Amino acid sequence: MSFPARLKALLEERKISMRELGRRIGTSHVTVGKWLSGIQMPSDENLEALAEYFHVTPAFLRFGDTSLSCPQTLEPNADVVSIPVFDVRGSCGYGGELAQTIQLVQMLRVTKQWLLSKSTSSLNFQTLHIITADGDSMEPGIKRGDFVIVDTSQSRFIADGLYAVQYSNAVFIKRVQIHPGGKVELISDNPKYRPIQLDTCESVEVIGRAVLCFNVREL
Repeated sequence: MSFPARLKALLEERKISMRELGRRIGTSHVTVGKWLSGIQMPSDENLEALAEYFHVTPAFLRFGDTSLSCPQTLEPNADVVSIPVFDVRGSCGYGGELAQTIQLVQMLRVTKQWLLSKSTSSLNFQTLHIITADGDSMEPGIKRGDFVIVDTSQSRFIADGLYAVQYSNAVFIKRVQIHPGGKVELISDNPKYRPIQLDTCESVEVIGRAVLCFNVREL
């Protein structure tokens, strides 16, 4: 089920109109209509407002799987982190179509010590997700099939960096450069791919900052 379909179902369940929903969360019914038609995704602020109003998580609205809240079902261990792995392929090319339904594939358990030893920045262990890289545009750093750990708590462009983003119904893993006036460039490491230039940050949904990548290959 897509985001527009989930939102429509929630509206029908609450038996409220687009206009009423807009009034409740502080936006216009025209904007709500764009969400329902799939023309536009809500901003982070609006997604949080929707989640609060409908008593669901932002992750449920975005991905449609309540398991994205990652309940801890394994034996607690203060030194181990369970990271959800989703069947999302982040394009390291010209974009991979986002599946209508995104499933939790498995939980990967790693030690906090391992994560901290690999990362040069601070990590929020509770909001790490794993997606799979696809394509060759981020080579040599990120190769097809690599697991990419994304910190979904960093869902805004605070600064230039490597992000997983959703744009035009596709998921990309790209270096993001923000220019004056709000213009954005999605940049590949592989020089044979030209940057994707966007007029505004609002046309891109930030899934999170890509913090680590690793691979498991057959020998």
